[in-house]
Amino acid sequence: MSPQLSSRETVEGLMGPLDHWRVQVANASDEPIRDVIVRFGDTYDARDTMTPERIGTPGPSRVHLLGAFREVVFRSQRMSEIATENARPDLYFTDAGGVRWRLDEHGELFEAPVAP
Repeated sequence: MSPQLSSRETVEGLMGPLDHWRVQVANASDEPIRDVIVRFGDTYDARDTMTPERIGTPGPSRVHLLGAFREVVFRSQRMSEIATENARPDLYFTDAGGVRWRLDEHGELFEAPVAP
């Protein structure tokens, strides 16, 4: 199976400097994906997630199952502007065939080790 996933990253700030990432992930395939996580740089996992069903109520930082044609937004914790620039997002997930993938900030898809 070839994953059909898109990711759109934006840097946001609340009435001030750009201090966190917002990563919108869309599963455009007809199969669910599992163990979805976004890492920022080598150190940080996403702070929380938002889905259309949970607007205003953040969810856990890892999504165990993202259904076909579903979307989720991951947010990083707040960081300095320089740390935000250096902590670029990578998306990790497992497809229906059990293969672990990494989608980098440039949209390049690679097979990934089992962790994270």
